[in-house]
Amino acid sequence: MENTTRISPISSIAHSATKTEIASLFGLALVHAWIYAFNTSNEATYPWQYVYLAIAAAMLALALLSRKHAAFITSKPACAIAGIFGMAAPLLAFVAHSNSLGTLPLIFGGIFVGWAYSIWGIAYSRFSTPQAIFLLFVSGILAAVLKTAFFLTPEPIVQILLAILAPFALFSGLSACTVSQSIPRGALRFAKKDVKSLWKVGAIVLVFSVVNANLLANEQIHPAAMTISAFLVARAAEIFLCACILAWTFLLKKPFNFVQLWRIILVLLATDIVVRIAFPGIAFQPLFSSVCVNFIVLFVWLTLSDIAQHSDIAPSVVFGIGWSLYTIPLFAGVTITQKLGTQTTEALFLALLLYFMLIVSTFCLELRDRDIQLIFSDVNADAAPMPQEFADIDTRCANLAEKVHLTARELEVMQMLCKGRTKAYIAESMFVTENTVKGHTKRLYAKLGVHSKKELQQLIDLE
Repeated sequence: MENTTRISPISSIAHSATKTEIASLFGLALVHAWIYAFNTSNEATYPWQYVYLAIAAAMLALALLSRKHAAFITSKPACAIAGIFGMAAPLLAFVAHSNSLGTLPLIFGGIFVGWAYSIWGIAYSRFSTPQAIFLLFVSGILAAVLKTAFFLTPEPIVQILLAILAPFALFSGLSACTVSQSIPRGALRFAKKDVKSLWKVGAIVLVFSVVNANLLANEQIHPAAMTISAFLVARAAEIFLCACILAWTFLLKKPFNFVQLWRIILVLLATDIVVRIAFPGIAFQPLFSSVCVNFIVLFVWLTLSDIAQHSDIAPSVVFGIGWSLYTIPLFAGVTITQKLGTQTTEALFLALLLYFMLIVSTFCLELRDRDIQLIFSDVNADAAPMPQEFADIDTRCANLAEKVHLTARELEVMQMLCKGRTKAYIAESMFVTENTVKGHTKRLYAKLGVHSKKELQQLIDLE
């Protein structure tokens, strides 16, 4: 398989987008920096992990809602309301003193971040894997810079900056959705009927999230109380690892796969555990947990982007369920560990965590697993063959559309139907209702003289 990273990762976008639109493609950095600063800049007494439960609830609710109202997530009035939640959360967190009021910022913050992630999930579901890698890890570098700026800024000003930043994070996502609409969809690899085969992916995300949650809950030094030198080393490590992945993929033009990426997390988590056992209380220890959180987030996001790009499941559903596999175990792990008390910091408990993580990794991170090989196969020269190959599907559809005088929308619907997409998926991708897609499909079938998706695909195959 040809390594698609030899082509500039955003060349297909840059020629038709303005500079502002191109800049908006890196706006996911705003969301990542926002949630980090929101959780660490406040030293309030409320349990910070509940914001992750709120994120999961918001994304799952939006995924359910989008099945009947595909355009709702990206509608400007709805995004404006989500932006208000994002603006209110840091301001309330700063002034909150009672426990009853202290939980309100977490709910507001969770709704905002969940909404922002859902919008960005739709945008990333349209990017090819090379494009997603480039945008995601450059955004990771930008997020590290923003985290540093927030860390060095007095807390009252940070809360004001977060309030200002919230609407920009949402509307840059909307801009990215608009720009990404022109990108052709990838070939279908993960159909609904095959989704159960990805259980190993879910198991890895869940287990690594639980382990990292236990480590976060037992940190002896709060991230906000880290020394400047320790904090800067942690951010430098994030930038260095992001730069390494970018260099490996685009400068050295080397393939990589799901297993390689998650083995990086395995090494980071294992290093964190060993350091806690061998050097308890060391000042630089929190940087390992911080870097692990960052890269679990990036790798989960990249994995979900690839699955959504090559699936007939709506992007909001892929990201809603997939992101919950990260956030809910994180919430549960931190909460349970805090209730168990300081006994969980003992060396035996940490050793058991390491052992459990290694066992699960041994069985789930298998290079020969066919379903695992399909993930990131756009940049993996050794990937297994795709179940369906539509190398020239867009060209064939365009040629047929010209003959029968299809509209641009009908052509777009035809291309997606021929790739196996569902009407719900098409509706969310086009930011319209499912009834609108049904109308385009009915007219499309009438013009072509077919009665089903199968007949349409057969017609295209014979063209």
